[in-house]
Amino acid sequence: MASLHVPRHTVETVEKVAAVGIAAAVAALAAITAGTLVYAWFIA
Repeated sequence: MASLHVPRHTVETVEKVAAVGIAAAVAALAAITAGTLVYAWFIA
């Protein structure tokens, strides 16, 4: 890994994509959880 030279802008881009991906995953999980709770509340 140390022997491989990676341009800084590439690293920054990967970090941005990872951050967006994580944020999207958390948002999706929150939406699914909320949807499940609302669904269960309406059924109950």
